[in-house]
This record gives sequence, structure tokens and C-alpha cells, in this order.
Amino acid sequence: HWRGDNATEETVICPLSFEIRRPLSSVCGLGYNVANSKLNTFWATDLLHRAFHVPTVSLGQVEHYAEDYAEVLDLAKNNASLSVVDSDALQYFAIDVWAYDIAAPGVGCSGEPEEEHDHDTPAPTTTAAAPAATTSSAPQECHTHADGVEHCT
Repeated sequence: HWRGDNATEETVICPLSFEIRRPLSSVCGLGYNVANSKLNTFWATDLLHRAFHVPTVSLGQVEHYAEDYAEVLDLAKNNASLSVVDSDALQYFAIDVWAYDIAAPGVGCSGEPEEEHDHDTPAPTTTAAAPAATTSSAPQECHTHADGVEHCT
């Protein structure tokens, strides 16, 4: 989170984090794989992301250039100079190495990116079903960067 001009060396941990973040001991468990799971699933990657926003940690070098695993792969292939200073790329690298070296030694749980659906093809017709029960969506976690850009996960 952007902490304003007087608290740039601090970070904020929201109460929701204490309810939903998982410990590293569950990496590669409960259906988790690096390619298809959220980066902020674990405390470690969430804290790493927050640390990258602290100027004395990142020295202003780490920024957001990619927003998900597919974009991180694309950035690595097409602009390696940005890939090595991309916040998400560094987090994906860290959790993938942890998975391979510690959680499931020699195996890991990288996963394969799920194929995107082709939205140009018409959807198959279906018969009407009974109305679904109302559900509420999980709250997004957002923070604002010093330049005013809001970043949500």
C-alpha cells in the first residue's frame, strides 16, 4: 500500500490477510500450483510484494510490468530486461523455487497455465435452470502506488 509521503518505509498488513494467507508449509498442497494460483495465497509472497514497495528494499528498481503468470512468461520471452525487475516475476520465481527445492524436492508444483477461453465462439444453448442462490464475492485487496495507480489482486 502507498503510505503517503511520510511513511514510505512502512507497509500495511490488513486484517483480512490474517484470515486468508497460507503458510509455506502448504505450498504444493490443497490444489495449489504456481501457474494457476494467486500470488498472494501465501504470507511469504504477499510480504515479498509488500517489501518490494519499500524504497530501501527495492531501491526503486522493482516495478509492476506484468500482472499474472502468462504475462510474466511473455515478459521473460520478449523483454528480459524488465522481467528481472518485475514484482510479479520475482514473486513467481521465489515461490516456484521454494516449491521445487523445499515443498516437493525435485518435483515442485509449477503447473501449466490454463488455456484462455475463446470468447469469439458462440456459447452453446442450454435450457433454463432454477435461479442460483445469491453469493457474495470475496473482497479484492487493493493498494495505491506513489504515482496514483491502483493495483488490485
